[in-house]
Amino acid sequence: MSGSVNSSSSAIAAKVSSLVRYPTRSILSIIHSFLSRSSSVWFPYGEYGEEFVRAEGLRVQTTLDWSLQEKAEEFVTQMSKMNTGFDAHNAAVVAINPQNGEILAMVGSKDWFGTSFPEGCAAGLNCKFDPKVNVATTLTGRQPGSAFKPFVYATAFKKGVNGETTVIDEETNFGVWGDKEYIPKNYDEKFRGEVTLRQSLSQSLNIPSIKVLLEFAGIKESIETATEMGISTLNRPLSDYGPSLVLGGGEVRLLDLVSAYGVFGAEGRRTPPISITNVKGSDGKTIRRYSKSSIQVLSPDVAKEITSILSDNEARSAMFGLHSLLYFPEYGVAAKTGTTQEFRDAWTIGYTKEVAVGVWVGNNDNTPMAEEPGVVLAGPLWNRVMWEALQLTP
Repeated sequence: MSGSVNSSSSAIAAKVSSLVRYPTRSILSIIHSFLSRSSSVWFPYGEYGEEFVRAEGLRVQTTLDWSLQEKAEEFVTQMSKMNTGFDAHNAAVVAINPQNGEILAMVGSKDWFGTSFPEGCAAGLNCKFDPKVNVATTLTGRQPGSAFKPFVYATAFKKGVNGETTVIDEETNFGVWGDKEYIPKNYDEKFRGEVTLRQSLSQSLNIPSIKVLLEFAGIKESIETATEMGISTLNRPLSDYGPSLVLGGGEVRLLDLVSAYGVFGAEGRRTPPISITNVKGSDGKTIRRYSKSSIQVLSPDVAKEITSILSDNEARSAMFGLHSLLYFPEYGVAAKTGTTQEFRDAWTIGYTKEVAVGVWVGNNDNTPMAEEPGVVLAGPLWNRVMWEALQLTP
């Protein structure tokens, strides 16, 4: 039963749904996932079996902030309608408290109760929109684009370089990787000469970032840093990764990515994400309580340096402008966008000490969208959710 959803676990979830005070699509999804994954673990036969759950019921306390959850669902619905004009048919949002790992909001698709698109498509094969897939937690194999760059820069900073270290932004042949020479371009196809690492990361320059990976950070070490910070999907053989790693050449999940960015906000401490705090029986007695534990995975100085760069509006203005969707003048929000090759995925991730918010926009079947960057496709939705989250923090 573990790891699968069958008629039995669906029956359990149906029983639990009657106890949910606000049965939105995301809350029911979280609880259904919890039960289908955990019932054989936390409710062993003879003690807390399925019959007990069906007959007695459960009280499941989640970490979701109802106000933020409601707004996130509203914004996903609104912005997804607009994004269809860019041939983008789905979106997901995750918001986490970096200090304790609590998931404050999670929207796994634009409409959990909707119908697949296009009409007649086969779920899991060629649907641009597949409603019953929680993209935030289950859709793997999606590349993060430039949203991966901070992990590489953090690795380089661990080795002693800093934001004022310089590299040369010029046309560069990085040799043969795979079966052809690797001569990448910056997004705007311009070269800037000598740039600092602060300029390179804040403006998301590709060529300097590859040099940071190969000359300072290292491919293996960068993967290790990202994994320690919460990215759980970089498990292919090391030889499969090359210089494009820093441009998003590995696969991620939205939940992992937001959690990992939260490590920067928590000054290097990682607390794994949690969505349920305790489970009680109908008699009010606690059956299972979930504890939170954190570990220092990055030095505070490195985390602060990354945050300083990602919140430096002046430094990124040459690429994004002074009044971009990433800028919250009163809050010092650190933010990064990502756009993948052939425009299959668009990301915007940002954080403060109190909240980390991430947005993914794309199609379930991995088909390309219109040729627009992450700040255009994912930025507006992220900006709205981030603003709402900031109103709930001190």
